[in-house]
Amino acid sequence: MKHLFILLFLCQGILAQAQTRLSKMPWHERDSVITARMRDYFHNNNIGKEAVALIYQNDFDESYVEWLYNFLHPKEKDSIERAFAPSDRYIYHIDIIGKEYYPFDFDNTEPEIGRPATAMMEENFNVLLSEYTYDVTVYGNGFDMKDKIPTSEIFRNAPRRPKKYDIPTDGQLRGKKYAYGKSVASLKKAERIRILTGIALNHLVYHTKKGECWTDMRDVGEIYPTIGESTFKFLKYDWIPEKYRAFKKDEIPEGTLPEDIYHCITIYWEGWEKAGLKSPVLASCWIADKNRKVIRCRMHKPETRKVNVPL
Repeated sequence: MKHLFILLFLCQGILAQAQTRLSKMPWHERDSVITARMRDYFHNNNIGKEAVALIYQNDFDESYVEWLYNFLHPKEKDSIERAFAPSDRYIYHIDIIGKEYYPFDFDNTEPEIGRPATAMMEENFNVLLSEYTYDVTVYGNGFDMKDKIPTSEIFRNAPRRPKKYDIPTDGQLRGKKYAYGKSVASLKKAERIRILTGIALNHLVYHTKKGECWTDMRDVGEIYPTIGESTFKFLKYDWIPEKYRAFKKDEIPEGTLPEDIYHCITIYWEGWEKAGLKSPVLASCWIADKNRKVIRCRMHKPETRKVNVPL
């Protein structure tokens, strides 16, 4: 009877985990589950026992906005594969970093540290896209290219649209309105977007050096931010080369732990073409969750001409 009880308890635990969305799990659980899925998908013995999965969470929210979608998908303006249509689910980009990687070497050279596999996976564990390299590169997909939905339906039902955001002062960021003292990662998505956008705009307006911003963000008007998040897991593995790490050593805030979370916010702007930008990306910022410190922030500059006039 005792053994039966233990078995029942374990089964209930596994079932509860399976019913919990990945995005609702603590990051250490999320990481463990996704890593196990990747080992099963790529086969454990093929990617190496010491391989590490570096995981990044984001979504397809860019496809809610017509002018942004048309830039990203110029050849698919009328419809989009259902698998890549935006929804309330998240997408996970996974890089497998391994010590035993043979990059197209057909001789007896020593293996090097590399990235033998990458994948894009849905929250339901379906692997949408994958790439695996050993002697050859193998590509895979887990979606039906003929299963499409009209983009007009996506644009019409968008849960949010470009708008003008408040630009908080340092004092306002430390107030209740911006949930100061709370983990941004623990908040609902709409709040995460609003707060991270406020942190990014505050930095661009009040904390950049002269010449870093080619225009005043207070004059830009409506913007469309998207967010993603990950952890500093790569800090656990000193053998992982810098090119596979999210940040350089001198960028990482003091006291950062591998399990700490960071956010990435991308600010898109409809006026990009008129201003001479290469793409609709106006600015990108990376923000630590623990202390809300801006790790890196960059405003993209016009390539064709300098613009420094009211927009």
